[in-house]
Amino acid sequence: MQYENISKIGNGRRRAPSYWMALVTAIAILEIVHHGIIASQFKSVFVLESYEVPFFHTFLLFAALLEFGRSLRARFQALYQPYDGIFKPDEMIEILLCVLQSASVGLVITDRLGHVIWVSDEYSKISGIHARTLIGVQPALFKWGTSELGRKAAFWDKLEKGECFEEEFSRTRVDGRPYREKASVVPFEEPNGSNKYFLYFCEDISKEHKERKQLQERERRHRMLIETMTDGLVLTNTSEVITYANPSFLRMLGYSLGELKGKHFPDLLDEKNQAILEEANLVRRTGEIHRYEIQVTSRDGSPISFLVSPSIVKNHRGYMVGTFAVFSRPGNSHLSENQEAA
Repeated sequence: MQYENISKIGNGRRRAPSYWMALVTAIAILEIVHHGIIASQFKSVFVLESYEVPFFHTFLLFAALLEFGRSLRARFQALYQPYDGIFKPDEMIEILLCVLQSASVGLVITDRLGHVIWVSDEYSKISGIHARTLIGVQPALFKWGTSELGRKAAFWDKLEKGECFEEEFSRTRVDGRPYREKASVVPFEEPNGSNKYFLYFCEDISKEHKERKQLQERERRHRMLIETMTDGLVLTNTSEVITYANPSFLRMLGYSLGELKGKHFPDLLDEKNQAILEEANLVRRTGEIHRYEIQVTSRDGSPISFLVSPSIVKNHRGYMVGTFAVFSRPGNSHLSENQEAA
């Protein structure tokens, strides 16, 4: 429903101009001017600027001014309460339904048992099911199999408590195409609490779900590469505190991840090798990256020589947030070069 003029909507019609007030005022003024100083048929007179004005005409003028004041007061009240009583209840419902139809997500309204009483066009586009075939039935979200009794109980328990239920599901459209659905259900009641309804939001997140899966797969492959590489790999923050060490580095030094995580990396070096590390850090701050050889003290106190290949870790703004370094044994340097090339 399109509304060209909002003043035409509602049970509070816009107040028509008081034409009779203007007519009465004009008559009163004309009568006063006409009679002027002519004696009135009435004994009571009202003196106004040396004119003797009949009492009846004075009454008409007073009534007109009173009506003008009342109309002015009503207009001021409408100014401070512009939306009071504009819409009729049925018109308000129609406007709200238009707002729901224009939402970018699918919307479904159900009764307290989950039976559909209203469906948006967007939900029909997402599910592939025509709105008319959904009226009176339960959407897939409100149906749970015998193997999902625990989830069904949790679902209805949340809604009975007035909480919002959110979850992702894999669905299949009518034409057989699969899609990923992000569903949210919100309970609401009428103001008097007589009836309870559910508002079901549905969003097609197939594209986002696919991208998320691809990202998780890349992370899994990178993690597998790091955890299976023969060289050691260590991540540190800007304060040179160890945040991660791969299994190869832990195995070579004899530490566990819990023992090294949070440890200051220079504490694993003697004074001579700390000086080498400091010099390498100064070179790194200039933007130049180069390899250097260093000895790290293992858990049993024996020094282990490594060829270190450091690199800077930056955030999305380009600021340095830490470093990672590959620790290869001098005899295995060719392995490190092959892994870096990969």
